[in-house]
Amino acid sequence: MLTTILVITYKDGKTINKLLKKFANQYKVVVVENSNNKNFKKKLENKYKNLSCILTGSNLGFSKACNIGLKKIKTKYALLINSDIDIDYLKIKKIEKIALDTKIFSILAPNTPHTENFLLANHDRLQNNELIKYNNLLYQTNKLPGCFFFLNLKDIKKIKYFDENFFFYFEDLDLCKRLTKLNKKIYLIKKIFVKHNANPNNTIPMREWHFNWGMFYYHKKHYGYLSAFRLFFKKLIRFFLLKYLNLFFNKKKYLIYSCRFNGLLTQFLNAKSYRYKIFYNNNKIIIDNWKIS
Repeated sequence: MLTTILVITYKDGKTINKLLKKFANQYKVVVVENSNNKNFKKKLENKYKNLSCILTGSNLGFSKACNIGLKKIKTKYALLINSDIDIDYLKIKKIEKIALDTKIFSILAPNTPHTENFLLANHDRLQNNELIKYNNLLYQTNKLPGCFFFLNLKDIKKIKYFDENFFFYFEDLDLCKRLTKLNKKIYLIKKIFVKHNANPNNTIPMREWHFNWGMFYYHKKHYGYLSAFRLFFKKLIRFFLLKYLNLFFNKKKYLIYSCRFNGLLTQFLNAKSYRYKIFYNNNKIIIDNWKIS
């Protein structure tokens, strides 16, 4: 077997089962569950003979969970896939065949509804985001969204996997950046399309915190603190003003701008990322906040 499939989960048993039934009997699968849910592990491993489930004990974030799983995989390739991706066994086989024919690559990925927006997004003002046609199937690029990464593990080991300072957001961009610095190849398979059924939920403010923390940290890591400071200082002030403008008029917007401001401020102060969960539900503010070691 050439490929092992890796899925990171966090309390989403219904979504993961919908995904696994499409390929878990044909491929070796590693699931890393960001909790200590022993019942979840038992049910999955009893249901799928090719599957092993690793419990992290608590929510360590996406990057750490990925590294735990990738370090357990012994096959040449790993398919890192979000649990809300819609793909079947035959499509995975096609991508694996392209990988075997291509040979020299670090990451392959099919097209998703998110891919075009990701490539056009102003995440990295110093990168050229142009797609370059490599052959009839592949387009070379310098970044792809991490919802679906077909990985050549030899290259991923060389760069020591994901940067675990990212809790989630920008860890995929950082991985691509470090690979392209070594002239490694990243390809989009434009003609193979998969659905990404990402659903918004009531933890959006928490995601805003991590997005802004990761955005600053990414720029600081690759271009220096002063460059990141200049790039995001105006945004920090804007979030601060919008936060208090919405304090008495729109509680949900107040939470969102608070999370954006606090995520950026934490990085301006050179502080570590931590689990920051704050959301608005049934007119109540719920906060769940502690540091990640």
